[in-house]
Amino acid sequence: MSSQATVTNLLQTTLQTQLPNRIITRDFKQLQVHKDPDLTKGIYTIICSSESDYQNALGREAQGGRLQILLLAQLKAGPKATGSQVEDAEFTVIQEIKTFLRSPLPNQLGNLSLKSVQQSGQLEAPYGWVAANLELTLYD
Repeated sequence: MSSQATVTNLLQTTLQTQLPNRIITRDFKQLQVHKDPDLTKGIYTIICSSESDYQNALGREAQGGRLQILLLAQLKAGPKATGSQVEDAEFTVIQEIKTFLRSPLPNQLGNLSLKSVQQSGQLEAPYGWVAANLELTLYD
């Protein structure tokens, strides 16, 4: 198993431990494919989007690097949730992610950092989403 798969699997199990009421997966599905009870719980999907910044010193070519991870949370705030209620549910997700990153993490995830967050902008109420851009330095 690659180091990328190892750390993303570790991220999945660590998130599941700390957020037991949420569904944590590495398999993306479109919002409309999910069942409403699952969206009411909240679904966090871990997606690796790119790698960059490898070491290129003689003898260490293409080692290490930074893994860009998209942590996508999809949710349903309630059957008749207003835009502001969806936004409030998204704020809760953002706070969960920040709290997770501030908690003690396994050594392989110790340098995981939050780079930015995007939200649905109330466009799909009563559904919402949060896209958190994370970065993890890889060590070979």
